[in-house]
Amino acid sequence: MAEKHSKYKLLYREGRDVCGAPFQQFVDFFNTFNRKNCRVLDLGCGQGRDALFIARKGHIVFGVDSLKPVNILVARGC
Repeated sequence: MAEKHSKYKLLYREGRDVCGAPFQQFVDFFNTFNRKNCRVLDLGCGQGRDALFIARKGHIVFGVDSLKPVNILVARGC
């Protein structure tokens, strides 16, 4: 399992939108959301493109995907 996490760490370093751009609805909402350090739950996070975007806006994101229920991504201002 640690090997898989290392693969994603390397992948995410390649660029901000390496897994695709975040959904525009999230971009619009969080660009106008004036709070920081909120806890955000991203259900169905997939590879984390929305979770990473939200974390970069200064929030603590918990990403859970039903395909891999044991994998929980915690992103802190990546």
